[in-house]
Amino acid sequence: TLAMFTNYNIDPKFSKRYFTNELSVTTEKAYEQDSIFWEQVRQEPLTIEQLQFIRYNDSVARAHNTKAYLDSVDKVFNKITLGKIFFKGQGFYSRSKDRSLFLEPIINFVQPLQFAGTRLKMGYDYHKTYGSKKQEAIWGDINFGLKNRDLKGELKVRKLYNTFSRAAYELNIGRTFTSLFSNGSWQDQLKRSGIYEKDDIGAQHEIELFNGFNVINRVDMSFRRDATRYNLNTDSFDVLWGLYKFRPSDTPIAFPSYQGLFNTITLQYTPQQKYIREPREKIILGSKWPTFSVTWRKGIPKLLGSEVNYDYVEYRIDQKLNLKLLGVSQYNFTSGKFINRDLLREPDYKFIRQGDKFVFLNPNNTFQAMDNAFPIFNRFYEFHWVHNFNGFILNRIPFMKKLRVNEIVGGGIFYSKERNLQYYEGFVGIEKNIKLFNDRYKVGVFLVGTKANLFETPLQVKFSFNRFNRRKATWY
Repeated sequence: TLAMFTNYNIDPKFSKRYFTNELSVTTEKAYEQDSIFWEQVRQEPLTIEQLQFIRYNDSVARAHNTKAYLDSVDKVFNKITLGKIFFKGQGFYSRSKDRSLFLEPIINFVQPLQFAGTRLKMGYDYHKTYGSKKQEAIWGDINFGLKNRDLKGELKVRKLYNTFSRAAYELNIGRTFTSLFSNGSWQDQLKRSGIYEKDDIGAQHEIELFNGFNVINRVDMSFRRDATRYNLNTDSFDVLWGLYKFRPSDTPIAFPSYQGLFNTITLQYTPQQKYIREPREKIILGSKWPTFSVTWRKGIPKLLGSEVNYDYVEYRIDQKLNLKLLGVSQYNFTSGKFINRDLLREPDYKFIRQGDKFVFLNPNNTFQAMDNAFPIFNRFYEFHWVHNFNGFILNRIPFMKKLRVNEIVGGGIFYSKERNLQYYEGFVGIEKNIKLFNDRYKVGVFLVGTKANLFETPLQVKFSFNRFNRRKATWY
């Protein structure tokens, strides 16, 4: 690179707000200028070798963007094979239109250990990005119960319609079985007594009003009824090697059907958020400050026949710190309470999750060794911290470096005056990324220790297995 400087100003005077969080701007015109323009502004002409290099790379780029070439690449990806149909899932992608469709594999089609018997499920995911960088997505599933011959499923649609304010809307509709203990352990999730049926329709809108300040508003209408009308398996059978057993006496809880209208507003602010502006989109680079947010969820009474009335307010702080060679740290702090409980139904309780036996779950929002699940109504304080060294320690051990494992440490704190509970936990473990059936997975083993004023828990060994979520670009 050759840079030429002229018209020096040795002592420039900048106004107080001259420098902003916008680090650079690229206009549409910059990508459209021809060679004549660049010959006029370039102070030193290109050499013959440089011109040859440019012509060669331009010709390769043009060849790689022809319809014939893009179709040939897509043809390989879109080829239907038994491996994709049964294990990987079948994808279809049009590179020239930046449009994709993914169908889940047959291995996910049969769902034997479901409430009220085996279900047949087909999941789908459609995504398209336009030349303007606007995006649209459709995803969900449709499933059928063999024992009760009932049809259920979900449909979600999302549209990113402004790439500078990141404005988007989302619509969803569905009929599903849901657990009363949505935050319960896997043991609770297996209990038939905690299952009910709901029909949902909802809409969400989000927008960045100014740099770093986002507003998310969501409205949901939900019709909820018990699941006692479904025929259940009457024979007991062991699940997960006998750790839990379905029993004939474990039946859904009966309750009067009701409907609820809910509105959730979230305000998020990240101070001094850095970004660059491209011709068709704003690219956020992050900030040295954490993200502060407040969420207000309102159960709206009477309107459209709604039979709920409550207000829940939650405050939260999140931050992810890149410590370069030392790895990545992530923490969050949450505090919330119900400020109105005039008509609060159990599905809308705020539950603190019980620790799962042998299973290490997302440490960013769950406690690994809490002795039981419980609802919380008054003010609580919750803190989680996780640090991934990314091999900083183990890579210095010769034989360990070849294993390519990451060392993880972290912990959490929970305090509730309502329950007179003080809880502390810490954990250490290792994780390894693996590739299986063209998907990325992460397996790990952890040692968890706790200290609480109301109960005692010995050291526990736990295991994790997570699949990388391509849509959210996260492991959890």
